[in-house]
Amino acid sequence: MAYLQSRETKKNSLARLESKLNLVRLLYQKGYTKEMVIQLFRLIDWLMILPKELKEQFQTELINYEEENKMPYITSIEEIGMEKGEQLGKLKNAKESVIEALEIRFENVPKTIVNSLNQINDLLYLKKLHKKAILIDSLVNFELLLHEQSTNN
Repeated sequence: MAYLQSRETKKNSLARLESKLNLVRLLYQKGYTKEMVIQLFRLIDWLMILPKELKEQFQTELINYEEENKMPYITSIEEIGMEKGEQLGKLKNAKESVIEALEIRFENVPKTIVNSLNQINDLLYLKKLHKKAILIDSLVNFELLLHEQSTNN
């Protein structure tokens, strides 16, 4: 339903807002578990992207709906936001750790390396790069390592 609604409302943001709200309300009305609501909500949110101003309106209306209907899991949207924020924080810290290790070892880190690191959103890979940054013999070799990985993806 979310896919079909996103296609139907492609050029009408207000209609998309209403469709998205209706689909999320249906999740609650169907009696799904909290985990199912959150997983399905993520799918709907991914398929039915709203402009920033309507996204805020969507969040407000959803929170009001959850509060009015005494949902047992108020503000699932906030939980999802918190999870995303936590993940982004971990990624940012991991990137900073790699850069800091390179700065300690080699002083100046070229912008090309910093920009390449900022494009990476894989936490495990960033942790591996941190270890490599501590042990690698030169910035040139580190940059080659980054380039090899980006061509392998």
